[in-house]
Amino acid sequence: MSIPTLPKFPRLTIFHSARNPTSRAALSMLQRMGPKAEPTPFDVDVVGDSEEGASKTGTTATPTQLRSLIGYLGFSKEPYRILVPEAPKVPDSGVNEVVSLLKRQPKWLITPIVVDWAKGKAVIADPPEKAIPLTRNVGD
Repeated sequence: MSIPTLPKFPRLTIFHSARNPTSRAALSMLQRMGPKAEPTPFDVDVVGDSEEGASKTGTTATPTQLRSLIGYLGFSKEPYRILVPEAPKVPDSGVNEVVSLLKRQPKWLITPIVVDWAKGKAVIADPPEKAIPLTRNVGD
């Protein structure tokens, strides 16, 4: 008996804030590019807030996602770099402290961050064009 191979679902995730014009531009770019991407079209998952605000319609990053983002971005030694400049200063904090801070105040996560989970790669998409390399062969 053989086990069937499951189909791949090419998908990027964007950690998004509707209050951030760069994040809105990155989301729009990915949504335009996804269905037309060659050789593999991809879908876009959005984590973050909408125009109405995270408390009503948005989702927040899980602790596991946040730890992965810190690693994928190469910030393991300086995890505070994943925070917006307005966040409390935590330069000597470790990953756990930054994750705890972001669980209490998700708005302090820098956005936009685009992730290809299958490849273990992420980029802060500021400007949005920094995400373009992740749109090639999503999930391969």
